[in-house]
Amino acid sequence: MVDMEPSYVALLFTQAHQRSLEKKEISSQDYLRAKLEIESIKKEYMKPLVYSYLQIDEMAGDDRMLKKGGDLLKVDIFHSWRIEEDLIRPFADEVWNAEESKIVLNPTQKEARFQGIYQKALTDLFSGERKFLYQRRLEEMAYVLFKLGKEEEATICLSVAMDLEKPLNPIQPNPFLFQLVTKSIFSLLSESYEKKSKELSLIVKP
Repeated sequence: MVDMEPSYVALLFTQAHQRSLEKKEISSQDYLRAKLEIESIKKEYMKPLVYSYLQIDEMAGDDRMLKKGGDLLKVDIFHSWRIEEDLIRPFADEVWNAEESKIVLNPTQKEARFQGIYQKALTDLFSGERKFLYQRRLEEMAYVLFKLGKEEEATICLSVAMDLEKPLNPIQPNPFLFQLVTKSIFSLLSESYEKKSKELSLIVKP
């Protein structure tokens, strides 16, 4: 938990409610009960709050910070971040099929095939609204990291978020999104493999 300006928190609640309406999801009853109070204190901000604390001029064009983006998933507050199973499963299945393929591939060919699947996942999943959604999530996480005293991680997080303002680069993909894709794929494959192993162990041999 970190401190945040009440007017900004109210703005985030309002934005989340609006997103729920746009997606035709059920609105939070807690929000509806406090709706009048929330809307009475919210303020409009030109940019997410973190930009008031970190100097973005120092990050512009700093590839060194951006390249560390993949390491963010090692930070404890990102530990549970994964792409939703229904979205990542088709790509996990492709990786599984490539690994189990009867076509003989040398390690270089197999790695190239895997890389192609990762790139396809990035393009399919993050070419539209979801890229903007993750940009906003990372901007808010940068603020949390900053308030927790993790200024370097906050700077890296914001550098990653700012990079998501640009079109996806297939040659140099956003390092955070790339690691998120691969982590999500292999976490799902690991769970599937473990489940399959348990099912096989329950089979009684004749």
